[in-house]
Amino acid sequence: MGSHLSLNSEIDSGSVFFFDLTVPYEKSEWKEEDETAIKTALVVDDNESNRIILEHMLTYKNIKSTLASNGMEALDIMLKGERFDVILMDYHMPIMSGLETIEKIKGLLNQRKEIAPFIVLSSSSEELDILTSVRKIENTHLLLKPIKSHDLYKTLKKVDRSTVLEIIQDQPEKDSHAFARELDVLLVDDNPVNMVLNNRIMKSLAPNIHLTEAANGLQALEECRKKQFSLIIMDVQMPIMSGIEATQHIRMLSGYQHIPIIGVTAGNVLGEKEKCLESGMNDFLPKPIRRADLLEVLKKYISV
Repeated sequence: MGSHLSLNSEIDSGSVFFFDLTVPYEKSEWKEEDETAIKTALVVDDNESNRIILEHMLTYKNIKSTLASNGMEALDIMLKGERFDVILMDYHMPIMSGLETIEKIKGLLNQRKEIAPFIVLSSSSEELDILTSVRKIENTHLLLKPIKSHDLYKTLKKVDRSTVLEIIQDQPEKDSHAFARELDVLLVDDNPVNMVLNNRIMKSLAPNIHLTEAANGLQALEECRKKQFSLIIMDVQMPIMSGIEATQHIRMLSGYQHIPIIGVTAGNVLGEKEKCLESGMNDFLPKPIRRADLLEVLKKYISV
């Protein structure tokens, strides 16, 4: 074989045999995948071990990770103005599910005129149950647990780079609008996440606005008895007292016959819009509230 055998031996220690061998080999065509364009990631998972493992996998690709243990924590991070090239979202989490969190974050991104891809993390036993739901969400991918680095990197490559924090090409819009009078608005919603989002949209449209919050119709009625508001954004379906019932009572208060009340609901129940208008509401907005729609309402009912 064109080589020779050598020997090193020591008394009471033993012997070592060694040799050199030259053999032909086939050059591998495998190479490290190209560096990804993704540089920042938000990892949302209630399992600490999963978060750490994903962080290490992403670090290997020079991707900086921010970690969140549930949907509310992730939403808080996004509300602070953080931006990410990709968001990895666990499907099953306490407090708020992965799909619900994605819906809320997408609403926030729409307000900021941004988009970002999502990777939903799920166990293989759940795949059939969630595959249809994930496919309905634009620019969202599914990754099965236990997560392997090769599968993660392959999924990252699939992420459409053209959607990584692109600015949506809409007509330019002013960040704020000057209203002829000071705005004093009452926000009524039993969902704290919706309240945070609606609060943020309002302040982005009118930075000097004064906001009062109520978690149900009864609280809204009590706030209206204390003072007069310029505008009321009223959730329709709430516990204790619905938005429709609250509107009927508010219209009976002195000075509230002509104050704009805007109904908000996620439902598409036949005749619901008509019921809102019959109760005394001036207009109707679907959930989640879009910034552009709310701006049109303000311009319609408040002097600019």
